[in-house]
Amino acid sequence: MGALTLDDIDARIASLGAEIDTTGSSLAALDGDITLKLLASAKLSGRTAAEWNAVSPDIPLLWGYYGALKDKVAEIVALRGTRSRLRIEQLEELSTQLLGDSVTVPADPGQPGSRNLTGTPLRKASIAWLQSTMATMYRDIASVVDRVCAAWTALPRLDTLDATLTGLVQTAGGSGIKPPAEIVLARSRIASLRTQVHADPLAADLSGVDAIARTVETATEVLRAAVAARGELAGQLTAAAQALGAIRTLIDQTRTARAEASQKILGITNGTVDADALAARLSLLRTNLESITSVAHGDWQEARRLLGQLDQQTAALREEVTLALGAAKGPLDTRNELRGRLDAYHAKALAIGLAEDERLTQVYERARALLFTAPCDIVGAEAAVREYQQGLSRPRVAGGPDPA
Repeated sequence: MGALTLDDIDARIASLGAEIDTTGSSLAALDGDITLKLLASAKLSGRTAAEWNAVSPDIPLLWGYYGALKDKVAEIVALRGTRSRLRIEQLEELSTQLLGDSVTVPADPGQPGSRNLTGTPLRKASIAWLQSTMATMYRDIASVVDRVCAAWTALPRLDTLDATLTGLVQTAGGSGIKPPAEIVLARSRIASLRTQVHADPLAADLSGVDAIARTVETATEVLRAAVAARGELAGQLTAAAQALGAIRTLIDQTRTARAEASQKILGITNGTVDADALAARLSLLRTNLESITSVAHGDWQEARRLLGQLDQQTAALREEVTLALGAAKGPLDTRNELRGRLDAYHAKALAIGLAEDERLTQVYERARALLFTAPCDIVGAEAAVREYQQGLSRPRVAGGPDPA
């Protein structure tokens, strides 16, 4: 081993000084790393336990190597001094210190080593070996710490997802909705993955977290839609009750119209069989609505299905009741229409100078008597109004007799 030049020695000393500063900062940062502290007290298993057990003994050894290197560099700096020139033997001594096995380091507990008189394991190593060994040890330790840290960062996300699912379950319960099946599956996967990440983070398959997040998102959308539909159901039930109430009003109007027609129109009987049958069907629909309302408290989806059927039945009954009301009011409407036509024809007679026509006056009086007498003979009244209309349309000769 030849002697180094003074310039080479100075360059190596400067490089070692900078490396010691960098290494010290890196070791201090590693020593203060929260993941490293948690690993030291965590109950690990599986792959993580194996990797941690393999590198954790190197942590105090790494510090021991660092201390030995630092001390050796300080010793070399002192040996170099500040002289501008060195004798050949001084250059050889510094070269030996820099290049040879000059550093006394603690032996690796896992490897056999020499012992001094006090029994403390010691060994001699070169600065180059020490640099390479320290770099490897630091890399291995930092690799385990960094990978565990990356895995443990999934825990807050898993906690957030689990809290979201808990909120969904509470929302579902408060709305009387059965939680989606995806929620139970997702919570089971979260619990399993969380346990694995705590004990054996290096073996945890964190790709499943994204899948769980998608499941939570889907469950959230499903439940949000269900809650909205459940809220709409209450309004739909109210609307259904109002629709049935409106039909009740129409049936009452049908009864009233039928009774009025039986009193005021000849030949109309006050039969209530049709109205009674419609009212009975309405009563059945009301009973069904009460049953659906009870079902909605436990199974809103079944309630929606039943309500859809009820809506169809309600629409059919409303149509029949509307037709029945029209039929009941028909005779009265016909009478009122004939009254209006008779008044219009009489106004025409006045306008064309036939109001004093004896024969037309007789027809007019007869039609008016029929229309304003209860019960009204609709058939007779309609014939009389038609005769009056036709009388107004017959041609007449001035000064001549009325045509036959």
